[in-house]
Order: sequence, then C-alpha cells, then structure tokens
Amino acid sequence: MSNKKNRTLIGIIIVVIGLFSLVNQWIRLPFINANNLLLLFVATALILLYYTKKETWALVVGTITGFFGILGVFPNIHINTATFIAPSVFIMPGIIFMVLYFSKRNIGLLVPASILIWFGIFVFLIISGIARGMMVPAVFFGSMGASFVSMYILGYPKIGKWPLIPGGILLLFGFMFFAGVSAGFIVRFMPKLIPVILIFIGLFIVVKGRKSQ
Repeated sequence: MSNKKNRTLIGIIIVVIGLFSLVNQWIRLPFINANNLLLLFVATALILLYYTKKETWALVVGTITGFFGILGVFPNIHINTATFIAPSVFIMPGIIFMVLYFSKRNIGLLVPASILIWFGIFVFLIISGIARGMMVPAVFFGSMGASFVSMYILGYPKIGKWPLIPGGILLLFGFMFFAGVSAGFIVRFMPKLIPVILIFIGLFIVVKGRKSQ
C-alpha cells in the first residue's frame, strides 16, 4: 500500500510539473501572472503529500504557499500590509484548527476552522478591493455559506447533514445580493421567507426521522 501511494504521489508531481510547463508556455491571460502559478502547483503537491503520507507539515506549508500563490497569480490585486495582516488574523488560526482536525478527527475543531478560514477570505476580498459595493454582502453571505458547506464536505458522515441547512440559506442570500436584489427587498420579504424556511427545515427533520426508523 505504501509503495502504491508513493507511485501515486510521484505521478501527481510529474503531472503538476507538466501542467506548469504547459500553462507557462501557452496560456497568456492579462489578469494572471503565469510565472507565479508554480506556487499554486507546489501547494497542490504539498496538500496531496499530506493526504498520501499524513504529514501535517505538508498541509500547513501547502496551505500557506497556496495563499501566497493566489496573491502572486493575480497581480492586479492592491497589496499592502493590511491586505496580509487583517485576513491572516482569521486565516492562520483557522489553518491551525484545520490541521488539528485532520490530525485528531474532532468535529469540534472543524467548525471554527471552516468559519475562520472563510471569514478571513471575506476580509481579504474586501481589503484588497476585489469585492466592492453591493458585492460586499454577496461575498459575506457566500463566504459564510461556503464555510458550512465545507464543514459538511470535510466532516461527512460524522458531522451529519445539519451544516447544509444554514449553508444553503446563507448561499441563497448571497446569490440574491449577487443577482442585484437590494437589502430593502430582503427585509420586506423576510416575514414571508421565514415560514418557508421553517417548513423546509421541518420537512427535512421529519424525513430524516423516518429514514432513521
């Protein structure tokens, strides 16, 4: 089994090198700096190393490398000290919780890890100027919704399906803002939305209860 994992890892690294060479030679996008794609590929290889070898350091280094790789790939992002420090206040503790979760498989560590990381991403998108105006609430709800979806994906089946409920609601709000719906519209129709949401939650609980019986 160990030899099989080693061969798989070597094969993936070769594929990553090939992809970098191909992208660097053939793809020329004005908003992407292809020379810095190597950091993303290195980050991918390190994360795969963690999944094949369970090396915790590879997950930490791979995540941090990927973060800086994203900054380098998109050179139009306005980078200053606050762009790094403010998101890192949330992202770095989130990474620590995530590493501890993968090491101990404790769901109690996955919840703060996912929320902190995605909230840090939201802060980064705001400070860097990528999300502006009406995009701010859309990105906020989308990030928070993605945090619950991440909990479900990374914690399934142990965590259950409950994260999909708040995750779906938050993503729906994010989509509504993204589609150009004003905050006044949402507030106006909130009394009508709440009963519908409660109905779906109740039906979900009933169906789940019958399946368990």
